[in-house]
Amino acid sequence: MKKILGKGLVFSAVVIALLIAFMLLLQYNTARNSHFEIGKNYKMIILGNSLTECAFDDNLIPGLKNMSQGGESFVYTYLKLKKLHEANPQIKTVIVSYSNNHIGEKMEQLVLHKDNVRNYFPKYAFLMGADEYKLFSDKDILLLERLAMKNNFMFLLKGGSYLQDNNWGGYFFLDKSSKKGNMRVTNVVQHPEFVSETNVNYLAKIVDYCKANGLKVYLIRTPLNLEKVILNNEDKFLAIRNQRFPDAPLLDLVHFKLQPDQYTDNEHIDHTGAKKLSVFFDGLLKKGVLEAANPQQLIDAEIAKQATDSVVAP
Repeated sequence: MKKILGKGLVFSAVVIALLIAFMLLLQYNTARNSHFEIGKNYKMIILGNSLTECAFDDNLIPGLKNMSQGGESFVYTYLKLKKLHEANPQIKTVIVSYSNNHIGEKMEQLVLHKDNVRNYFPKYAFLMGADEYKLFSDKDILLLERLAMKNNFMFLLKGGSYLQDNNWGGYFFLDKSSKKGNMRVTNVVQHPEFVSETNVNYLAKIVDYCKANGLKVYLIRTPLNLEKVILNNEDKFLAIRNQRFPDAPLLDLVHFKLQPDQYTDNEHIDHTGAKKLSVFFDGLLKKGVLEAANPQQLIDAEIAKQATDSVVAP
């Protein structure tokens, strides 16, 4: 009986060791830099959630690659940034979406929501460290690891680019069919005093990583339909930016003028709005907004000029 039990324990240990070795081999091969190359012409990336995903058409902004993805919290943005920079050393500038909803209650819920975790964890597990595993410690880690192993195995079996096969982000063409009818006046967040500490802390990790690796880092706020949305956490939003990220200039485009029908809801813009904004932003880059002593002064002047030009246009 003892011999049988002993053999069983040895067999179990061998199986576990083989599974761990297989998992590590999958992670090692998945993480090869060649799977994450974006093209040597791209020296600037923009990261964030659906706000920047839909707002910046990188086909209209030479040298910039939009790697934003809808529903993405800064937990995954941080992991993505580190891998993209490792695989693409030509990247010199990082622009990160920072808007009022990034610090709100919904974002904190989104970070740990079951469906969101099951969607994102398998794609980023091979990059996670102790902090991330601790964050998801109350989830079904064994299930998540199985999903991650399946995801990596299918990718290696198929081959190609991890960025495309696993949808790591990119410009999203949002058409007018996504418009949500008559939009009513709403608050940008439900509880203005709430702060998503998880998201803010990982934004701090992003900024710190950029500074430690000699990357220029900027925050950016995309336009909002200010006729319909009330920025009821604006004081908190600005205070966090000023106190936590004083060295990361905020490129604030919230007052960039778009037509109401160019919004699909109060925060997201369709492809016609994205075209207008992308051309405008490309113009800002060519005017040296990232090198300016006061970037926001230049932005505000160009927005004012845009408004004046639209008034006098025939």
